[in-house]
Amino acid sequence: MSLAFWINISQWDQSNAGFMAKSNSNTIGQYGSVASTGPNYMQFDIGGSYVRINRYFALNTWYFLCLRWDGAEAKLYLNESVYDSVPYRNCCSR
Repeated sequence: MSLAFWINISQWDQSNAGFMAKSNSNTIGQYGSVASTGPNYMQFDIGGSYVRINRYFALNTWYFLCLRWDGAEAKLYLNESVYDSVPYRNCCSR
């Protein structure tokens, strides 16, 4: 699974900002992503579980984000380069 998109946060109205999601309810559910200011992280939700990767996002700056999940590992690409990766098997089947 891959999720890819551009972001540019102009202000923090709350302590987090949601970017994209797909769900059958009012929660993130099937997949989605959110950034938080305290502590600073990017969270990707996949099938009711989530993975967090620590990262600060500056205001008024464009970032290209891509999360790739192969069933065993989640990799976060930031501006086309691998920024971080974490083992991630606690999720739905592929």
